[in-house]
Amino acid sequence: MRWKNRRRHGAVLLVVLSMLFMFVIMVLTFVMVASHYRRSATIYARAEQRDEEPDVLADRILMQFLRAPRDGHSPTNGHALLQDLYSPGTSFRIQQAWIPAPSSDNANDVTNWGTVLVLRIRHLTNANYFRNVAEADYGGRVITVQSGAFQSMSSRSIHLRKVFDQNGRAGREAYLVIRMFDMPTIPDHETARNSFLYRNGNGEVVGEVYSGNLGFLAGHSVWMNGATFAGTGAVGAGNNSGLKPHFARTGGSPTQSNEPYDAADHQNFLLSHTFGDGSAQDPIPSMHRPALLNYWLNQIDFNNPQYPQAIMDMIESVSVRPIPMYFDGPNGRVARNVGFSGTNPDMQTDLELMLGANGIAAYNLADQTQGVGNQLVRLFTRLISPRALGGGWDVDNKGNGTYDSVWIDPQFPVMSTKD
Repeated sequence: MRWKNRRRHGAVLLVVLSMLFMFVIMVLTFVMVASHYRRSATIYARAEQRDEEPDVLADRILMQFLRAPRDGHSPTNGHALLQDLYSPGTSFRIQQAWIPAPSSDNANDVTNWGTVLVLRIRHLTNANYFRNVAEADYGGRVITVQSGAFQSMSSRSIHLRKVFDQNGRAGREAYLVIRMFDMPTIPDHETARNSFLYRNGNGEVVGEVYSGNLGFLAGHSVWMNGATFAGTGAVGAGNNSGLKPHFARTGGSPTQSNEPYDAADHQNFLLSHTFGDGSAQDPIPSMHRPALLNYWLNQIDFNNPQYPQAIMDMIESVSVRPIPMYFDGPNGRVARNVGFSGTNPDMQTDLELMLGANGIAAYNLADQTQGVGNQLVRLFTRLISPRALGGGWDVDNKGNGTYDSVWIDPQFPVMSTKD
C-alpha cells in the first residue's frame, strides 16, 4: 500500500507562535527577576545606610567630651574634661625592670612579692629632665606601656627617685615604683606574682628579679601623664584664640589644653552653670559663652563694609550652636543653618518674622533697620540674654522649667535614615 504525502496546514504558524510565546516568557522572567533584584537592592541599601542608634551617638560625643576627639574638626577639640587630670604627658624608655625584695622575713611568702614593680626610666630627649622637678609630684601618675607584650596596659606610679651623677646633679634617668599591672590573661594576682618570681631548683624564691627576667619590659617605652590641674590654660594665646574657644572653627589652639581650675568660662568650654531656681540671670550653657559674644560684638568695626563676615566668623568661633544667619556680600549670599530653630519656640517665632522680612528664615547680619526691629540686635539679644525678649535657651535638661542648654553641632558625618 502506498502512502500519500499530506500537507499539514498550520505547522509553521504553530512553530512561530511557540517561539513568540517562549520570547514572552523570557521577557516576563527578566522583568520579574530584575524587579525582584531592584527591590532586594533597595532593601539592602536601606539596611546599609548609616542610621546609628541615639545612644551610640550619645556615647561617641560623651567620649569626645571626656578624652578628646580623634578628629580635629570636632568642637570638643582642646576641651576634653580629662585633660585637666591627665594633662600632656611624656614618654620614657625602660632601662631596667624588677620586682623588689619582700619586706617580710619569709622570702617564700609570695603575698609580699609582685605587688609593685621598679622601673629605671630614661627620658628620650631631655638630658636634664629630672633636674628641676620634685620627686613627690610623681606619685599617682598614670603609666601606660606603649610597646611590647604589655602594650596599652596601665598602672599608677607610687614613688619616683632621681638618679644623680658624680656631681650630685639629676639628669634624664630615675627609678619609678609602680603598682603591678593587672593582667586579664592570668586568673589571679597570686598566679601573676608567681609567674614573675625567680626560684631555685628547690622551688624556693631567691634574690630579686632583674631586667633579664622582665625582658618584656626592658627596652620598651612607657607614657606618663602630666600633673593634675597643672596647665596654664589659654590665657595669652596668640591671636586671642583663647577667647575664641571653638578651636576647630577658628583653626587656633590654646597655649595649654588644661588649666588649674574648673569654672564655666572660656577655658572650660564644656561646663555650664545655673544660678539657681528663681534667679533673674540666664544660665550659662555648655559650649556657648554669652559673655564672649558680648565682648567680641563690641570689638566689631561697623564702619568696615566686611563687618557681616566678621560677625559670622565671631559667632561661630564662640558658640557651637547652629545659628540661622546670612548676609548678602559682594560675592553673593553667605548663609548658615537657614531655618534651624532647634525646636526653640522663641527663635521659631523670630524665624517666621525673618522669613516674611527677608524671604529667608535667617537673621540678616547686615540689617540697617533702626530701633527694636534691627535683626542683628535681636539675634544678639537671643544669643546673650534671651530672657530680655521673654525667651530662653533650647533645652530644659533639669525639667524645672528653665531652659539651660543649647543644641550643638558635633560635626558628625552626614547620616541618612532608613525612611
